[in-house]
Amino acid sequence: MVKKSLKLLSVMFLCLILTAAAFGCLGSKEYTIEGKIMTEDGSQPFENSRIYIELVNITDSENHVIMERLILENGSQVNYRYTLTHDNVLDPKGIYTITALVDMDSSGNLTTGDYASKPIFRLEPNMVEQPFDIYVYLNE
Repeated sequence: MVKKSLKLLSVMFLCLILTAAAFGCLGSKEYTIEGKIMTEDGSQPFENSRIYIELVNITDSENHVIMERLILENGSQVNYRYTLTHDNVLDPKGIYTITALVDMDSSGNLTTGDYASKPIFRLEPNMVEQPFDIYVYLNE
């Protein structure tokens, strides 16, 4: 009888551990989102700019910014790449998007001559580990 009770207790404990792991209770999982930023024709005319990336929760109408990152300030680089790393912040039922602003005049706002992405894609939590490029368009 004692062996049965210990076996049942062990199975219950294992189930509890697996459930906690599935819901992220045993430490946070780190997610990385990465890709390139470019215009529709593949060019990258972003020299001497500031580039901002935001991960936004668009599940409801409030559009909560989950993470904002300045990835380039007043410089140039080959293949403007971004990498966002965050810990266990995505709701599995949530819908997200990533937006980019290439601030050409360093005003901190979208103005004429800057480039901005159009949030035309949905990033669902199961897509997080897949690299993708962000296309930005000239604000005229």
